Amino acid sequence: MKEKIFLFEEHWIRVGATLFWALFWMLNAIDKVASRSAYWAGKVRAEKMLAYFSSINLGEPWIANASLALAGILEFVAGALFFISLVLFFMHKKFLAHRFFFWGTATGIVIFSGFIIFDVIFGDRAELLEHSIYWLIVMMSWVVYNYAHKFVRGE
Repeated sequence: MKEKIFLFEEHWIRVGATLFWALFWMLNAIDKVASRSAYWAGKVRAEKMLAYFSSINLGEPWIANASLALAGILEFVAGALFFISLVLFFMHKKFLAHRFFFWGTATGIVIFSGFIIFDVIFGDRAELLEHSIYWLIVMMSWVVYNYAHKFVRGE
């Protein structure tokens, strides 16, 4: 009976981490596309990006829009990898679920690393702090996902 409780708790830790990142990345990708919609209250990043690039004499709107599109595509890919991981987990394909969680995590690390570099170049210290914390949380999610069995059992 105790083993079943441990297994249940391990599964929910993994499901929770996977679902969190799947929704996080998908909603961020949607925010890039729907930020000007009347039905979405996200940040309008296009003007902010244009201001960043204008500060280094690259004030063409297509540059700002292309960088936002690239970020949105990468965020969508990360979200999709986590959603696939979640589906595979529920299909009891644990090895494949683990692989997709890894690739989602790796994509998240790449995204946040890019954001951090961008923040340093443009001197946005508030965003730098936020993205650095998320970078650490992505890394910790990987550890928690991999060692859930040890956390639950107190090893």
